[in-house]
Amino acid sequence: MRQIPFSFQFAVSPQTLDQTPDLDKLAFQLKAQNIAAKGDVTGLLASPRTWRGEMIALADHVTLTENHGGRDVVFDQVQIPARLQNGRVSWNGVKLIGEDVSLLGNGEVSPSGGLLAVTRLVVSPEVAQMLSRGISGAGIAPGSVWWQNLDTPDRKVRDLTISGDFQNLVIDAGFKKREILLLPLLQSTVGFIREEMHEEGKDLEPILRKKEMKGKEHSYENH
Repeated sequence: MRQIPFSFQFAVSPQTLDQTPDLDKLAFQLKAQNIAAKGDVTGLLASPRTWRGEMIALADHVTLTENHGGRDVVFDQVQIPARLQNGRVSWNGVKLIGEDVSLLGNGEVSPSGGLLAVTRLVVSPEVAQMLSRGISGAGIAPGSVWWQNLDTPDRKVRDLTISGDFQNLVIDAGFKKREILLLPLLQSTVGFIREEMHEEGKDLEPILRKKEMKGKEHSYENH
């Protein structure tokens, strides 16, 4: 069969992000004053392993609002580079930089190899205290021992590694870096937030509506 080469370029011009309705169900809002992206992919159309590509997304003044406590996390600078090569997508030098919270990360993902991602979370003592409450409430670990000092006590740090195949991803977020299944961890954390908001008289929309849940149940039955 004749191999067909292709080349694809894209660019997203700078624009604002005002609302993210789906995040509201998780008690978060995301806004940004300026988002842009560009990239290119080349290769042989019928041979995904020949595809090569690079992409970069940039943003500034990104605000993540936690609806439970009404707290804002502001990233002054966001840089997310990615590369596609040999059937793998990798990212190196991801940066979300803010005054109170910063994230630094790298990793790779592929259909055969699953996911391996390392992220450094750097926060102020005030943010560490706020997050510790959720960490303890979700049963992950005692919040007071979850963090380490970064050079000086005015910055707390935690390195997190997510790894495994897509059905069994684990994260070393537990006490003394114990590995925990990622999906149940996210479910318990979101459940803790939703329960606390319910006790305060603020009920969030269901993450999956009844129609969507029925569709998923039907899908499981067919398999």
